Amino acid sequence: MAIGDDFEIDYVNKRVHHFNGTTVYTVRQLYSWIQDEVDEQATIIYGVPMSAQTPTEYTMVNSWFIDDESTHFLKEGAIKTDGYLNNIQVVPFGATYTSCDATDIGKMVQDDLADAGPLLAYNNTTKKWWVRTGLGTPILNTSSMTITGGTGAGTTNADSVDGEDLFANIYTLGTIEATGLMYISQAGTVIEETDDWWAADAHIDILIKVKEAGTEIDGAVITVYLRVYTDLGDFYEIGLSAGGRNAVPLATFDDPDNQTAVATVMAYMANVKVYFMNGTLTYDTKTGDDPLTYKALHGETNHSTAFLLDAGGGAGASGTFQLGDVEGTTWADTEPLEICSELAFDAQTALFTVGNTVKGAVSLATGIVRKTLQDPQLEGDIGVLYITGVTGTWQDGETVTKDGGGGGSATTNIPTGLITSTFDALVAGVAAFTQDNSITKDLDNGNGAQPYNIVCDLNSQTVAKLYEYVKGLTRRECTLKFYTSTGAVITTVEGRQYQRAVSTYALKKASPLGTFAGGKFFGARGVWIEDMASADSQNYSLIDALAATQNPPTMATIKVVAMVATNDRVLVSESTGTGLKVIKKNQYTTTVQSGDRNYIEVSGAIADDAPTTGVVRVVRDYGTLSAVEFIFNYTSIDRSPADDRFMISPNTTEGFDADDRAYNPYIDANADGAGEKEITVKYAGATKYIVTIVRYKGYIPFDVAGNFPAAGVTVTAIRTEDSIYQS
Repeated sequence: MAIGDDFEIDYVNKRVHHFNGTTVYTVRQLYSWIQDEVDEQATIIYGVPMSAQTPTEYTMVNSWFIDDESTHFLKEGAIKTDGYLNNIQVVPFGATYTSCDATDIGKMVQDDLADAGPLLAYNNTTKKWWVRTGLGTPILNTSSMTITGGTGAGTTNADSVDGEDLFANIYTLGTIEATGLMYISQAGTVIEETDDWWAADAHIDILIKVKEAGTEIDGAVITVYLRVYTDLGDFYEIGLSAGGRNAVPLATFDDPDNQTAVATVMAYMANVKVYFMNGTLTYDTKTGDDPLTYKALHGETNHSTAFLLDAGGGAGASGTFQLGDVEGTTWADTEPLEICSELAFDAQTALFTVGNTVKGAVSLATGIVRKTLQDPQLEGDIGVLYITGVTGTWQDGETVTKDGGGGGSATTNIPTGLITSTFDALVAGVAAFTQDNSITKDLDNGNGAQPYNIVCDLNSQTVAKLYEYVKGLTRRECTLKFYTSTGAVITTVEGRQYQRAVSTYALKKASPLGTFAGGKFFGARGVWIEDMASADSQNYSLIDALAATQNPPTMATIKVVAMVATNDRVLVSESTGTGLKVIKKNQYTTTVQSGDRNYIEVSGAIADDAPTTGVVRVVRDYGTLSAVEFIFNYTSIDRSPADDRFMISPNTTEGFDADDRAYNPYIDANADGAGEKEITVKYAGATKYIVTIVRYKGYIPFDVAGNFPAAGVTVTAIRTEDSIYQS
């Protein structure tokens, strides 16, 4: 097919435009065809539309016009303009707008009922018209625009502008996966293939508009991305101020560690959470329940929301919240704050939006949506609604919809869903809200607390799942909101355009939040991960915000096997020496403390290899005939006071003093359903001596001395039925 079958020269309106077909021609072919057309007797009277500077650089001259869409069918050359200045006005419209259609082209545009000039082109998406006024004076803001005998109309929302355009030419090269579909980011907006502008699954050779009406679009810089889920991605940023023909190198490869279906992986969002630290909020009074880390915070007056990455001090205390994923930054002085309840869902069929009132179809429970976690592409039908004003009790498996219909729709998933948590606060010093992209975390590897920008909470999931999830969050289709910083200013960006936490950090183009190799997750700079599956306690490496590599401390596992499932009671504790089966009950000396406390405090530091949760046993009047032992379950260890504390629940009713001793076994529990029990803790740095005791009525008691080295230890219990025992 000849180019003249697809392109047309409009001599009346001095425009060259594409009107038919999907064939892509070179700019040189367009130029040659135009030169052939204007050398005829009937057309020699018109100004020449186009000139050539090189085989790949061309100019629309004599104020001839080519519209943006027509350049989508051109390649292998750049086009600039000469003659738009003081001649062709770009007219912007606001909310008051009626779309044009093709029959409007060439008709007279009316500016407040006065002739302005013929319409050359329009874009109903961006709400812009191109009008040949022949004047350097703009069409003013708030002008009423119509088309004589036409369809389009509207009210301008700014003065029109004029000046020259530039369409630069880019082409990609390199090795890419056959499944690749490229996309381009320009001024924060994604340009995707449309109307056969470029082919799927192939390299591209296209023209991109980088200057409009004399002004470069975002400095004439674009980024070409190739991020296909299941592949290692790539992207390339290039400046196009000079126009011309520009090579864009890209390389993508199949990712063997990322082959799980994207819908499955995006459903991980119910457990794996990625938070971007981006603000702090100072308060002076706090009442009600203590807020919990990673819960959503909502301001009742101005409706700003955020996740609590550090929940601050206790009830009634002043302090600072460290916030992630802040949306809205207006927090009023004395504004009541509340912790959102969480409503998890699956089987989603339509998206929810902030402000929806949602209702359970069976329970008739209601709540107002303040924040959402859902994939706009519905690739994963699992997500979370963060809601306030809850009435009623949600039921598992019921349909939840926007009250009154027309909103989102999903099925509740209550077992991991509704978490009732109420909290009100008075926040002072709104000016104290600041953008801040750094939060300190201590990997307990001897390097102390270091700054990070992003927190990934795995909720006991594997690092392999984390890797696939962050690949899903940055795939081509993902429009979830991410945050990035210049170091001073934090801005938002879609996941598919995300590159790094701070603009000065080194890039991980293959996967911008972290890569994966040999069963190990390698975080990008500024990415912190926590609460991974115990088996992955060594399977990661981080880079803090200061660019220092942070590897986890050496971890070691104690495992007891071959026990009576669920019934055997097993205790593994430090012993008093090599080959001895005597429990070391004087690991710690307690401080003086009264009853009704939520901790057991010991003098000095608790051992690094103490389990993060478990059992602490206190021996009152240690070493005397009147010694008595108390058992407490602890949920965490507080190392911030001068004397460390095992945080217990419920509170103790007992008081202790310096005559008492405490110890915490590595394992103090029942065997699991497989007849096993294990724990992974930080290696103490030297081999410790341990004693393992297994007991259950009807079986001969078992105990054995052993060692706990860096490689860990597995103890096989010998369980022999007790023929003498009578039940």
